[in-house]
Amino acid sequence: MFVRPSKEDFALVSMILSENVYGIYFIEMPDYRQDWLGQIEKTDDGYKLTYRHRYYKDDKTFDSEDEKHWYVMDLPDLATALEKLEFIKRMSEQFMNGKSYDLLMGDKSMDEFMEEFREMPFVHMETHSVN
Repeated sequence: MFVRPSKEDFALVSMILSENVYGIYFIEMPDYRQDWLGQIEKTDDGYKLTYRHRYYKDDKTFDSEDEKHWYVMDLPDLATALEKLEFIKRMSEQFMNGKSYDLLMGDKSMDEFMEEFREMPFVHMETHSVN
């Protein structure tokens, strides 16, 4: 199943990292001013891919006007999905001057996974104090 959320449901579509995460995948395509971010997670029925395309409108890290399109897709066959993802990464690197990053959960604890995730070059974090 493939779903493109409506604008009203956009807030419901984001990547929530939990112990169910299989992996995070990121492909940057700077020559085309866009990137792709995806998360594969385990579900009761198999696996699900939540991903988004981002088209850069400015150079801001936070509060950007970048255009984002979110999608969710069930993955009945993980092996085939991973093969296709590898093909897309190779094509973006070869033809779009792209660079890709992967982070797999494997046997890491959630704390270990998050520590590695925070160090990925595409991750930017902002903190706010709560009064």
